Amino acid sequence: MPRKLLFKDVKQYFEDRNCELYETEYIDCMTKMRYRCKCGNTDCKITFSKFKKGQRCRECSGSKKFTLKEVKQYFEDHNCELFEKEYINTNTPMRYRCDCGNSDCKISFDHFKRGKRCMECSGNKKPTFEEVKQYFKDHNCELMEIEYKNTHTKMRYICKCGNSECKISFSDFKNGTRCRKCSGYEKPTFEFVKQHFEDRGCELYETEYIDCDTLMKYRCICGNDKCKTTFYNFKKGKGCKECISKRISGKNHWSYDPNLTDEEREENRSRPGCKKWRKLILKRDNNTCQCCFEIEVKLIAHHIENYANNKELRTVLSNGFLFCKKHHIEFHKIYGNNCNREQLEEFLNKVLI
Repeated sequence: MPRKLLFKDVKQYFEDRNCELYETEYIDCMTKMRYRCKCGNTDCKITFSKFKKGQRCRECSGSKKFTLKEVKQYFEDHNCELFEKEYINTNTPMRYRCDCGNSDCKISFDHFKRGKRCMECSGNKKPTFEEVKQYFKDHNCELMEIEYKNTHTKMRYICKCGNSECKISFSDFKNGTRCRKCSGYEKPTFEFVKQHFEDRGCELYETEYIDCDTLMKYRCICGNDKCKTTFYNFKKGKGCKECISKRISGKNHWSYDPNLTDEEREENRSRPGCKKWRKLILKRDNNTCQCCFEIEVKLIAHHIENYANNKELRTVLSNGFLFCKKHHIEFHKIYGNNCNREQLEEFLNKVLI
């Protein structure tokens, strides 16, 4: 762990770069400190981290804060009039009269310098309530609101399909979005959901349907009556845990080996002594991958002579090799699962070259 710098070291660092530190103590590299810059500017603050990276005061970097007089003159040079009596910063909206004559405008100095102007100039003038209402009417819909706030506020309306329980923003309406019924996403009724469960041999225990993401209790076709699922997952074919377990276990599992006896399968499940063997491998190799020498990453104790065909070597310390996850996956991609010591040596020679 790096030691914390002393105050005298930090002060000397400033002096070596023709600056003068005004503080009397050093807290840490992220704490702002007052100093005099080499350009003569005495109203400066900076962290030691940024100072070491070469950053200096606003005057040195050419980003000195503008005065109100300079900002006001910039507006006048572009045929606009600034109404503010103080300038805070480049991102604060300020009232002004635009060159188009619109006097109800606000803009930040940053946006103004980029060429942005009022809504009327950009063609984004806020529509009146009457204009919005007429737009709904022109598209065979009826707006139920009595005022228009902005383009993103949802408003009640009657859709052309007759659905009166609709809400939409003016932005979405202009983009062609309509109610759920028109879009084919109408909320299903409780009777429809219940029937969907019955059609698959299940029984829904709920008395109401909220939405497709709410968990609902039901009895599965397998007889398990302690199931919970969302309607969204149920439609996708996902059942209870018991059904899933049956579907992917035994002969249906991707790694099922028909040549193994029941005793061998039971032995593979328990893997006696492997946990202790892994701990000994980690301790022996100091939690370090023996391929790339990364420390305390995701580590895997690898059997040099493969586990399946070498029962007598499964918990022998000399048959263990500590891999990081990345190189363990890479090794098995090349050599598969029936690996041996020669393959390991060949792999290490490739990686370490």
